[in-house]
Amino acid sequence: MYVEVEPGVRLHVSRVGEQGAPVVFIHGAFVGNQMAWLLTTAAAVGATHRAFTYDLRAHGLSDKARVGHAVPNQVTDLGKVLDASHISEPCVLVGHSFGALIALAFAVATPARCAGLVLVDPPLPPTDPEAVTRFLAQPLDAIASALPLGMAGATESGSSGRRARKLLQSLQFLASETDLPAAVRGFDVPDEVLRTLAVPVDVVVGDGSPCRVAGERLRDVVPGARLHVLAGGHFLPLEQPAALTAIVQEALDRLYRLRGAAGPEQSHG
Repeated sequence: MYVEVEPGVRLHVSRVGEQGAPVVFIHGAFVGNQMAWLLTTAAAVGATHRAFTYDLRAHGLSDKARVGHAVPNQVTDLGKVLDASHISEPCVLVGHSFGALIALAFAVATPARCAGLVLVDPPLPPTDPEAVTRFLAQPLDAIASALPLGMAGATESGSSGRRARKLLQSLQFLASETDLPAAVRGFDVPDEVLRTLAVPVDVVVGDGSPCRVAGERLRDVVPGARLHVLAGGHFLPLEQPAALTAIVQEALDRLYRLRGAAGPEQSHG
């Protein structure tokens, strides 16, 4: 389905599973789209939960938008996705990279709507802007090498060429026509705010990722945060889908059990 978040900007939302507590997956920026989750972890989670994925503005099948990429705007977008998906109860947010920043900011702004967070390789803290710039400038061939692992199921019936062109067009649009690079580089949540976060947090990082330091920072600052380290780099949803899915499922069992919401719930919407 499509959710209009502002005039002329619709986000594409998918759902897997009809029963159980809600889980919302948020992909990373630039080369990311909801397929990275929909073909891997969200598909597995949908067997026991209502799993939702969506394309950020200007990504995937969502409408192109030159503005509105800053995290506060993305938080507003996420709230509208939850409302349109009839998710009224607290839900677990699973975010990768820039999506982890969106999930974290949403939990800070509206903790009552969050049952917990699973933050997968959140970006480097902007306290080191040069490091963030280096991360954003990583060679695209490193990114492209991971894409076939998660996109294989989406390139059937000779559609791979069309999808590749669409991906390249999206990359060109995001790099040249949007404020997304500045949005990624300019976001931060102060430690004093993180120390007051009352939402359970699991952080998953790659042992070879430049973002590992951000995960360690969250573990040290957020009360009760758990850190999981997997072999791999930044693109764990595609590099380590099985291991990441196991961590997410364990976290969901624990988080919803803590809230007294274990077991199937009646479907909403």
